[in-house]
Amino acid sequence: MGLPTHVMEPYSKPGYTFCVRVKSFNKKLNTSYMMNAIEWLSFLPFAGKVNLSEPMHEFHLLEDYGERQDKPPDHPKQIFFCKLLSIGQRHLISTYSLRTRQFIGNTSMDPLLSLVMANMAQVSPGKLVYDPFAGSGIQALFKLTVSLSHVGSILIACAHYGGY
Repeated sequence: MGLPTHVMEPYSKPGYTFCVRVKSFNKKLNTSYMMNAIEWLSFLPFAGKVNLSEPMHEFHLLEDYGERQDKPPDHPKQIFFCKLLSIGQRHLISTYSLRTRQFIGNTSMDPLLSLVMANMAQVSPGKLVYDPFAGSGIQALFKLTVSLSHVGSILIACAHYGGY
């Protein structure tokens, strides 16, 4: 494998912890196969300790077995080795479910759609968010500032400043 040393150097320090996870697409892998796949990566210059529960760096070996689910091939079509950059927050969808809200108005928004909109708006800590569809903003401030407070932002209805 022609992996340049400067690519792995930031993750090869002795004080770092890491783990390697093996995943596949369209084929179920047994534990012994996964262990052999991890052993196959022993040539990588990891100097830190293995920590499976809370690693500082998590790497994934992804094997693609094609599109046929009925009879996948013995060997993967493609293999990817990558570093996990971040984990999604899909748990927020159930946290802000319409079923668990105390009050549902005629403008209540589906939680998945609202999280997609917050992602598109690049809501992040310290940002001020203007919502032109919040009406008077009373219900929005009550309901949505809770979700925006996850990232430390403030929601202000545009109607508060005379927008219609």
